[in-house]
Amino acid sequence: MPTDWRDENRRSLQAWLRTGLTLVIVGALITGASLALGPATSADRMLPWIGVTLAVVGVISNLGAVVGYRLARLRGGRHTGASEAAARMLAGLIVIAGSLLVIILIADAC
Repeated sequence: MPTDWRDENRRSLQAWLRTGLTLVIVGALITGASLALGPATSADRMLPWIGVTLAVVGVISNLGAVVGYRLARLRGGRHTGASEAAARMLAGLIVIAGSLLVIILIADAC
């Protein structure tokens, strides 16, 4: 039985929402644990930034998935689904977050 493109988009939305929520939870755990324990070394000062970055990436990937899903429902096409929109936003955010972390590491070393 062939699957409907709406079902595919719905499953894709659910997968992206699970991924985004997992990133938010892991980011919150890393940030909370690192702030509770305090920095032991200079490298440990990066842990809260990494946790916040993961949480922000999770939130934005969820927003991208919802926006993509809504656009797919409005247009009635399968090529603008939740997966494609969220993947584009997440890829861009990973590049931005990685660049910011490198800048912070360089500034910390100076």
